[in-house]
Amino acid sequence: MTPTVSSQPVFVPGTIYNGAVIDIRMLDETGPLDARATAYELGLWLAGLDSFISTFDRLFTDQPSTLPDSKHWYKAMRLARSGLLRCSELYYLLRAADSDELPDTALLVDVANLVRDSLSSNEALTRAGVIRPDGWRVWREELAARLSRSAGADHFMSIARGADSETLPETLRDLITPGSVNTGEVAENCGIMREFASIHKALEVVGRMLRNDDPLKPSLLIFAFVYERTQTLIAQINNRLSSVKDEESEFFIALDGASYSASMEIRKAFSQELSKVVNVRPAHLVYAHIEVAHSLLSAGFEEVIASFARSLKPEIKVSDIFSSFKTKLEQSLILRAALAKTLRAVKAAEEEPSKSEIVNMRNMVELFNHEAFHFLYYKDKETVERFTEEVQFTVDPKDLVPILHRFGAYLETLLGAVSMRAVLADHPFED
Repeated sequence: MTPTVSSQPVFVPGTIYNGAVIDIRMLDETGPLDARATAYELGLWLAGLDSFISTFDRLFTDQPSTLPDSKHWYKAMRLARSGLLRCSELYYLLRAADSDELPDTALLVDVANLVRDSLSSNEALTRAGVIRPDGWRVWREELAARLSRSAGADHFMSIARGADSETLPETLRDLITPGSVNTGEVAENCGIMREFASIHKALEVVGRMLRNDDPLKPSLLIFAFVYERTQTLIAQINNRLSSVKDEESEFFIALDGASYSASMEIRKAFSQELSKVVNVRPAHLVYAHIEVAHSLLSAGFEEVIASFARSLKPEIKVSDIFSSFKTKLEQSLILRAALAKTLRAVKAAEEEPSKSEIVNMRNMVELFNHEAFHFLYYKDKETVERFTEEVQFTVDPKDLVPILHRFGAYLETLLGAVSMRAVLADHPFED
């Protein structure tokens, strides 16, 4: 019998598809499927699920000293369900693809069974709208056991957790030749660099979700994966540092710097941004938190990777490795300079609210909005827009001065935050 599909075929969540009955029109119209990339992403979401169910209780709550209510566990179950649905969709894409690089069918079917059974039990528990702590505990232990027993899950998760040369940017793959890694310490540096590149690769999936305006709360599963991998790597580095006798050596300094930088970025991203996301409802606020966390971790790991690459090529820069870094650097330099100019104009108008100073201040604010506003993080844009409206439409200087005082204080804080961006580490601000 000839398979048929509707004129507008869609992916039905929770359905495990047979590749024989999927019309080619159901595939992504952007081009042929990259089977290797899809297999990697399936492994990443499975590994993210594994990390999420073990770290949710301590990572994604802003009330660690108190026991969250039942709605908290319900939200955890819903987030896990989103990850399972994404795995089901990726399975469907792989089964529908025509590629020589497809995984063994038995492994795919094994993953399909795992996802189907886990979705069924998840939906049965969440149907009431509330989850007791023991319900969450039993379900996550059941899922953890299924993941550990599944040969298919193990296969795909090993792809996501792999740290071979393929995880490195092309520039670095070209650097690591048989003759370049001629000492034990350089080989260790290259191994750690590959580990950080593997973690950075996972963050690229979150970056794509931000660009595509996808639902962002499920990205917490990937962040959980990043957290676990980074903490394990930091522990390994610290253990290696304890055996290095020469604390002035380049090897010790490189390891110590990587451990410190990774620890700081992880702490800032999770304690300041991601711990709040589960209980945030407005989509624009979720976007704001995810954007900042992704930027902190991505830029921080790029710096760490470049620091290890310098053991092979001392003159190499981060922008030589990551093309996007150069764009982020240029944008941050423009933003920092524009903030400084706007701050000076606001302070001048506050100190002397003459007509000429107020006109100059308003022109500088307009220029900032035209040239640099779109380089701000999303979370800062609303505040800048509100101040812009106030200073542009407040006529009486007596009413304007207090607004300028608050605006100046905010711009000063914002300038300090922008100056601390990782991409500006080698570009000190002289004003």
